[in-house]
Amino acid sequence: MSFLFTNNAAASPLESTLLESLENPIPSSVLSNNKSSSGSAASPSSSSSSIHEQQSSNPAQLAPNAPPTPGASKSSTPNASDCRCYLGDRSSPNLKFFYGQDIPNAAVSCENGLLCFGQQTQMHPDSILFKYPYLHPVAVVYSLLFLWCIDFRLRLITVICVAFIQFTIGESLKIHRHSCMQSCVDKLQIVAQFIGDILLIPYQLFIAPTESPLLQFQNTSLNRYIFLNCKSILKFTPTFFMRNTLMQFIAAVWEEQFSSVSQYKIYREVLETKDGGIIALDWWIDPLSAPPKPANNDDCKQEMEEEEKEEKAEFKDVYKSKFYHKFNERAYKREFQPMIENADNIPILFIFTTYCGDSMSMPVRKMADYFNSRGWRVVSYTKRGCGSPYVEMLPLANHKTFDLSGMEDAELAVQTVVNRFPSAPKICVGFSLGGSQLQDYLVRFNVERQHFVGAIKIDGISAWTELIKFGIRQNVISKVLGEVVHASYVKSLFGKDSAEIDEEKVAHWQQKENDCKGFDFAKIASVKSEDCEILDVVKMMMCPAAGHDDAVSYLHSVGPRDLSYVNVPTLVLNSWNDGFQDPADVPVGIANVNPYVFHCVTRLGAHCIRREGILFRDCWQSKVSFEFANAVVNAGKYRK
Repeated sequence: MSFLFTNNAAASPLESTLLESLENPIPSSVLSNNKSSSGSAASPSSSSSSIHEQQSSNPAQLAPNAPPTPGASKSSTPNASDCRCYLGDRSSPNLKFFYGQDIPNAAVSCENGLLCFGQQTQMHPDSILFKYPYLHPVAVVYSLLFLWCIDFRLRLITVICVAFIQFTIGESLKIHRHSCMQSCVDKLQIVAQFIGDILLIPYQLFIAPTESPLLQFQNTSLNRYIFLNCKSILKFTPTFFMRNTLMQFIAAVWEEQFSSVSQYKIYREVLETKDGGIIALDWWIDPLSAPPKPANNDDCKQEMEEEEKEEKAEFKDVYKSKFYHKFNERAYKREFQPMIENADNIPILFIFTTYCGDSMSMPVRKMADYFNSRGWRVVSYTKRGCGSPYVEMLPLANHKTFDLSGMEDAELAVQTVVNRFPSAPKICVGFSLGGSQLQDYLVRFNVERQHFVGAIKIDGISAWTELIKFGIRQNVISKVLGEVVHASYVKSLFGKDSAEIDEEKVAHWQQKENDCKGFDFAKIASVKSEDCEILDVVKMMMCPAAGHDDAVSYLHSVGPRDLSYVNVPTLVLNSWNDGFQDPADVPVGIANVNPYVFHCVTRLGAHCIRREGILFRDCWQSKVSFEFANAVVNAGKYRK
């Protein structure tokens, strides 16, 4: 299985410079002194502190593809830099970041023990470009080119055009790009940002095609080993004509709706929960790894008959799939890596899917296909009532839709995978809501059980109360997401064969007061799906199921738990250009509170979308996640 993990790609000059900066790591004694002298440093939990001390002692000098060597040490003791990076605590409000060079000459060793790479690695309280983005030099150059084209003839219309250029390009080049669509002024800024993104296509293509994402992690031997084997994280080259967030969303939705799914073969295992609901595990098959046909004609004929007899996934009279194959362990193992010895030990990628998506959501589809085609076993977890509206939705078996926390269902899904492949190393990845559920699971269960050896959280929020602000800032997107969940709920519980609502079914559910306390099914059925926002879904369907009367108390109760307690290597991906998340809520500095956290923030890329290539098809976050997962699995093998 070594072919799954080797990475022999030669490092570029930039990569070599950054990697060489790790050859002289800061000793733990210096780090501890700096921490004690820093009054505003965030204090990690006692368990995290002891782990950090263990890993930081006697740091090893690592080669790019060598495992961490216990007991190795450096004779030299370099001095810590005076640079002070952002501390993720509440004593540092309203901090402004200086946008430095995209390509640093070396890594920045921070006073508080972090290693920082890429953009926005230092604080600057008086950053001109942060305060006045409309004076950006690129905008000035565009204005001068415009004036040169008209021979510098100054008129009123010329002044207006110059102001328009400065405004649109300034909006596009903001570090914290505007993403609110609440007021008319907000909408004007969004339109200006879109125009600026169009104007900057030549700049993105020829001048600044690549960015160096902000990367922070604590200086431990394990972290240095993982970083040295994760080179793709150093640079991100987004598709030059896809700077704009809305354009990326539209392209991803369009791709999910119209791209072919016939090349995927997925076995769906439907699981019944304790309260009678249903969730699903989707086991991916790579078509290129299909076993060779038997030489014996009789054996070949028998195998073809077995394939023809494969049924579609189903559950009683509630669910009958048109796309997913019914999970059969014998058939699945026959098709997945049949020629490899000890196939049960192949590493597993467990995916917590998006807000209301399943395996056919484009971020999940890209990630699963990338890992699966490179030899990993991939299984994605579909929550109650979720799916792709362009493929199929998993119907509800009772009145409870998915929960924002949903730990009981997640525990059932994870335990099923663990019981089937107990000895295989497992990495979990979560998108959006799935990323927050991943964090919750790691703290609640994985700290003790250690089912997952590593994790990757992509654009998940840190507190569900952010949904309140999201509903105000992104009312249109909130309605789209609310409509999908509400429509699926109504169709599952009250739907007829046609699109009409069955009033008898509404009355039937309304009479179940003891089993469905707090639910107003008549109100749920009367609300139009297109008018339903996310918070409406929370109030009508999630709060009663969890025993809460109001949305605020419910949002406070569902977590996720504190990331500082996670005790496995965890990569957290965020973007300043997320579109869903307010840039002020990006948790820069979380690597301060936990030595296991790698935090990576890209400047471009949208919510769960980070694509490269001229056709917007290459998934950068899948490539980075694959390298990170391989490094974590290899590090675990060597530690054992």
